[in-house]
Amino acid sequence: MFLPLFLLLYCVIFRDDFKKISDYIATCVYSVMTFVKVGCVFSGCCYGEPDEHGIWSTVAGYKGFPVQLYDAITTLCIFFICLFLIRKLYGKYSGYVYPIGGILFSLTKGFWESFRVHESVYERNFLGTGWTLWQYWLLVLLIGCIIWLTLVFRSDRAARTYTKTTTR
Repeated sequence: MFLPLFLLLYCVIFRDDFKKISDYIATCVYSVMTFVKVGCVFSGCCYGEPDEHGIWSTVAGYKGFPVQLYDAITTLCIFFICLFLIRKLYGKYSGYVYPIGGILFSLTKGFWESFRVHESVYERNFLGTGWTLWQYWLLVLLIGCIIWLTLVFRSDRAARTYTKTTTR
């Protein structure tokens, strides 16, 4: 979630193109998140509600809905969407891939988070709203990525307008 801030700091210090680097970092983020979720399958954490057709969880002690497996699959899909966008937008536009991936990730992860079992009432019903703490973080990520995407779109549109007026 805070990776773009560190990436921005890196680009300021080393005078690199933030938008182009953020596009390539997006694929790395979602490929790593896929492997993390597969690790959750093997460790037995992040399990879902009891389900007779589910996966046995050593932590929970029952067969549960495989939330982490579905989360891994959707994150892998986001990885491939990011790869497709980089290939499609290469050379024309930059800075769009990371916020689009962040929007997709926050929506899908927020959906799967609602199927997870949480040990404490604090995690399950944060602030008395029925949302988990993770879902609030994902809401912040969603809003941040929408703002980021809007700023990138406006800067590209302003650059195209400036180029058209100076070439006449």
